Amino acid sequence: MTIPLSIEVLFRKLFLFFLFSAATLTTAAQLGVLAWCSEFSEMIDALKMLGFEGNMFVSTRTQALNTCEEILRLQLDIKMQIIVIHLSSQVARLRRFLDADRVWDDYPETAFPLDPRAYPS
Repeated sequence: MTIPLSIEVLFRKLFLFFLFSAATLTTAAQLGVLAWCSEFSEMIDALKMLGFEGNMFVSTRTQALNTCEEILRLQLDIKMQIIVIHLSSQVARLRRFLDADRVWDDYPETAFPLDPRAYPS
């Protein structure tokens, strides 16, 4: 058993904070959501690296999976459907890394309008 370095413990704390706050941050503002999606993608890459290095704590993994569920439960406005699709793909990427054997069926259905004139901008 190896003892994590202090920097690894700090990363874990930062990941936990970010993951815990993710769903709240996502709904803060529409413009902010798009920027946040990019940050979420980078966080997934960093989290995967942490796992490949053997420094993933159970609490970090558990919070990451909980965050995935929270993000997918968000009720985003129809105007944000492209973001729903992007977030769903990012959540799928994270879930495949964290729990590849499980089959997930809680992804939101998109509801693009059939007649774009019915939704004035």
